[in-house]
Amino acid sequence: MKIIYVLVVLIFFSNSAILAFGQITEVDNKKYIFRIFVDQKYYDSEKGFYTKISVQPRADYSNLYDLLKNEENAVVVYPIFTQSAYSENGFYDYYHKSCDERCLDVPVRSIGDGNFNSSDISYQILKILGYPIITDVDVDRDPAILDSYNKVIILHNEYVTKKEFDAITSHPNVLYLYPNALYAEVQYDKDLNKIKLIRGHNYPEPNITNGFEWDLDNSSQEYDTECFNWQMKEVKNGLMLNCYPEQIIFKDAFILMSIKHSDDQFWWNISQKYGTMIPNDEYQKLKPVLDILSTNVSQNKESQDITVSQNKENRDITVSQNKENQNISKNVSGGGCLIATATYGSELAPQVQHLRELRDSKLLQTESGSHFMTAFNQFYYSFSPTIADWERENPIFKEAIKITITPMLSTLSILNHVDMDSESKVLGYGISLILLNAVMYFVVPITVIHKVRKFI
Repeated sequence: MKIIYVLVVLIFFSNSAILAFGQITEVDNKKYIFRIFVDQKYYDSEKGFYTKISVQPRADYSNLYDLLKNEENAVVVYPIFTQSAYSENGFYDYYHKSCDERCLDVPVRSIGDGNFNSSDISYQILKILGYPIITDVDVDRDPAILDSYNKVIILHNEYVTKKEFDAITSHPNVLYLYPNALYAEVQYDKDLNKIKLIRGHNYPEPNITNGFEWDLDNSSQEYDTECFNWQMKEVKNGLMLNCYPEQIIFKDAFILMSIKHSDDQFWWNISQKYGTMIPNDEYQKLKPVLDILSTNVSQNKESQDITVSQNKENRDITVSQNKENQNISKNVSGGGCLIATATYGSELAPQVQHLRELRDSKLLQTESGSHFMTAFNQFYYSFSPTIADWERENPIFKEAIKITITPMLSTLSILNHVDMDSESKVLGYGISLILLNAVMYFVVPITVIHKVRKFI
């Protein structure tokens, strides 16, 4: 009983420490292809993810960036109007009925002061990779500016002017990287540097959705933020991505390759063939795969092998979907925490990061821990994708799962504060936590139910 008491005290202490020391920290994850920094003040507990993230290049992936960098006449249109619409005392305060129509006339914010709603992560990454950036203001002032580029990349440009809408939809090669683009019409006052909502988003009439009545509107796909099955779909003036990529673009080399090589159909549905994550291997294993995929793909339907011919040694590297060492799968390094990610909204949520840190830094460092994770993964991934899908479809079910797993996650956080450098310690702490969770989830409820029934 004393052991359980000590563990409970540690739970409250660890959770209080997490809340007390909010600061800018780097998310330590080797699978990400960029350095990710988060600030606790931007963590939205209701949404379950960080609304603003800082991105920096990694020194160990400089060669990978050479493969991903812009080498064509392409441009990114930064959604400065959308960023402004989502600002405080902006459009959404009006939609939520906390402000009158004065909130439909807002100042245009500064570029780089964006967040999740203005596709800020993609902006940072594409800028690192050498893509030139212009804004909605530039296009509204001079719509012909888009004619200077062979490819136009549209982010979450939800709010645009009529001139901007016409310029984008008339360009022959547009990559609509985010759903819900070109959704509502605004008017830009260049003298006051302000925008005003004109039409769309149930304004000025409740039955008005897309303000331009655009036949390519794909706003229904905006809520798929996990992008497990992302793909590019051809439309009459370019391509559209079928999900909101803000939470995946910093860890998926393939989606960045599809942006660069959007003229090559092979890349449009690469995730359907090889998964959405880069392998958790050395860069040397990744580079030949990307080299061959971008130039000379040999697709054998029976073996699904990719053969790469290396220069000096004149030998082949075969990357097969059945091989463990060079496998590009949807569940790399034991896979992701699917239920926790769906529950808290993002892989960057503190709860998910603690689980990953526990797995990678503690359990996988011992033989017994590795055996446990192997057996656990076989069981966990037999049902977790279904549970995660149900969570995304049903908010009430999602909240129920959050309530259910929170006590367990709290007990697991204890392991981040103890030494697990031996097999005996792993077994000891593991058995103790299993007993503690058994008490919380079974013994306590059964005891309560038994006592209640005695009084009924």
